[in-house]
Amino acid sequence: MRVLYIVQHFSGPSGTGSSRAYEHARRLVVAGHSVTLLCGRTDRGSDSDESEARAAGIDVRRAPTVYAQGMSYTRRLVVFGQYMRWAVREGRSIDRPDVVLASSTPLTVGEIGRQVARHHNVPFVFEVRDLWPEVANSLGALRTPILRWMAHRMARRVYLAADRVIALSPDMAGVIATWGVDAARITVVPNASDVDLFGTPETQEQRADMRSRLGWSDLFVALHAGAMGRANGLEYLLEAGAWLDRQGERGVRIALLGDGALRSRLAERIMVQGIRSVEIHPPVSRLEVPGWFAAADVAVVTVLDRPFLAMNSANKFFDALASGRPVLLNYAGWQTDLVREAGAGLTVDFRDPSSLARSLLALRDDPARCASMARAARSLAEERFDRSKLARDVENVLASAVLDASVARSGR
Repeated sequence: MRVLYIVQHFSGPSGTGSSRAYEHARRLVVAGHSVTLLCGRTDRGSDSDESEARAAGIDVRRAPTVYAQGMSYTRRLVVFGQYMRWAVREGRSIDRPDVVLASSTPLTVGEIGRQVARHHNVPFVFEVRDLWPEVANSLGALRTPILRWMAHRMARRVYLAADRVIALSPDMAGVIATWGVDAARITVVPNASDVDLFGTPETQEQRADMRSRLGWSDLFVALHAGAMGRANGLEYLLEAGAWLDRQGERGVRIALLGDGALRSRLAERIMVQGIRSVEIHPPVSRLEVPGWFAAADVAVVTVLDRPFLAMNSANKFFDALASGRPVLLNYAGWQTDLVREAGAGLTVDFRDPSSLARSLLALRDDPARCASMARAARSLAEERFDRSKLARDVENVLASAVLDASVARSGR
C-alpha cells in the first residue's frame, strides 16, 4: 500500500512527544508499504525527528508552521488553520496514494484527511486520539457559539466521510458511534507499550544509579511522566504533596517529568508554597524515559474532572505498564477497570488528593503488594498492549479499507 499519513504533532524516538505516528509508520515500511508523512513542527521539535523518520524509510513532508504547548487557545486555532491549509495543498500535490490515514488531534487534521482523500478518490481512515470537539468544549477552548457550531459541523462531516475510524479507547468508540458512525467501521487500537524499550534488564540496572543521582535512594517515588496541560489536572498532585508535608512525611516523593502550558505555573507554586514532597523536572527524550520509570516505584496518571477526559489513552499509562510499575489513577473509565481486574494498580478519589497520598504510603509500607501489582502491570503490557501487535491492527484497518474500495470500484 501507498499510505499518506497526516499527523500535525509528530515526534521521533529522540523527541519528547508521542512516538505513535513514528512507530506505526516505521512498522508499515518494514511490512513493505510506502509511507508519506505530512506533519507540522513544534517548538521543542528538532531535526532529529525528521532524520530518524527518513532513516526508517518514511517520506517526510514538514509544514513551516510551529506549534507550542504554551500557546493560548486562540493562537492554537490559528496554527491549526495554517497547518490545515498547507497540508491540504501538499496532500493534493503528491502522487495518488492507496489510502489516507489522518490522526487527530486537532479535529482539523480529520478535515485535511477528508479533503485529500476525496481529491485522490481513495479510502479515508480517521484516527481519533482525543475526542474533538467534546474535549475542547469541556475545557472551554471553543469560547463562542460560532466556534462550537463550526467544530460540530466539521466533526460530523469528517466522521461521516471516514471509511474507517480508529478509536484509542473503547469509551471513545462509544462516543464516536453517537455521531452516526456504524460500529462496523470503528476499530479500537489504543496507545501501546514499548515492551522492548521499557522494563528491560538494562533499564533496571539504571535504577540504583539514577535514584542516587536524583536523591531518591531512600524515597518511595511516584512518577508522572508526560504533558503538563490543563487537561492533566496536575494541581491534584501538588495538593497530595502538600498533604504529605503537613503530616510530616519525608519518605514519599511525587516527581513530575515533562512539559506543557502549565509547567511554569506548577513549578512556581511548588517553590512559593515550599512543597517538599513534589519535584518537577524538564522533559527528556523518549529514549530516556524508561530510565526514569525504572528509578520510580509507581506511576501516577491524573486528569481534570471534566466530561470525556477519562476516556483518554494516555501514553504514560502504557509506559508504566511496560516498565512494570503499578499505576495509580484518579479517574474512572476503561483504564481503571483494566488495572482493577488485573491487579495492576489503584484508583484514588479525584475529589480528595489525600487519598492519593495515603495510597502511596500504603504501597510503600507493603512491598509485597507493590511487587505483585508491578508484575501484573508488565503482564498487561506484554499480553494486551505490545506495540508490534497493535501496529499490525492499524495496518489491517488500512488494508481492509483499500480492499473494500477496490471491490467497490470493480463492481463486485
